[in-house]
Amino acid sequence: MELIESMEIAIFGLVVAVIFASYFFARRFGQGALGAPFLYFTAGTFMIGLARLFLFLASAEVYTLEETTLHVWWHVMFYLGMTSFALGGMRMQKIAAQSPVAGFSAKDTYTLAAFLAVSFLIFFIATPLEPILAPVLVGSFVETFGLHHFLAVIFAVFAGFYIHKIKSHWGKLLTVSVYPFLAFIVLMGLQHAWEVVTESWHLIELSLSTIEQVEQFIVLPALVLLGFGFLRILLVLGKKRES
Repeated sequence: MELIESMEIAIFGLVVAVIFASYFFARRFGQGALGAPFLYFTAGTFMIGLARLFLFLASAEVYTLEETTLHVWWHVMFYLGMTSFALGGMRMQKIAAQSPVAGFSAKDTYTLAAFLAVSFLIFFIATPLEPILAPVLVGSFVETFGLHHFLAVIFAVFAGFYIHKIKSHWGKLLTVSVYPFLAFIVLMGLQHAWEVVTESWHLIELSLSTIEQVEQFIVLPALVLLGFGFLRILLVLGKKRES
């Protein structure tokens, strides 16, 4: 088995493990104030996992798409995932700043349902829309500039901003816990910055397989750090709730 395939399997395994861990944490705190952020984090991780699955299915030739349209589709799922992380960060800020704070509400349900619906819909509309989108996107500014990659970096910065603000609102209580969580966001942004530099701007000329392997070496530790961050936050918030 090639290294790329082995690492992709490892990435899928980590995504599944982190999703289950995050969901367990959300269940641990219920649908109250502390549970709501973890449900957003769980959904964000799930959508990033769906993006990886979409890429895998395309590489297995389940989808026959132009490279540009393929990347645009999976980046949309990434944007939604990062937005979900940002919303989770916002909820944690509200917990620190307000008392009492509402738990997981109908508005939260509709928001995440919409995000997940769009992510799942992509799997079914990508092929039918290919004849329409491919002539528009291939060779366009989106492809030559790498707009879809560049936007992914912006969404990662957006998510990272709100994740970092957790630390400022919770003080020293979550400082150690937030850093691995923030590192995950930074590495996700770095992955897409790497795509801009190599795939779009061609500032570094490498083979496609080498570019993909470097991406995998970025994504793997990112997921490990995300899992560690979840664990640390769970332990800290659990102690706070018991105190």
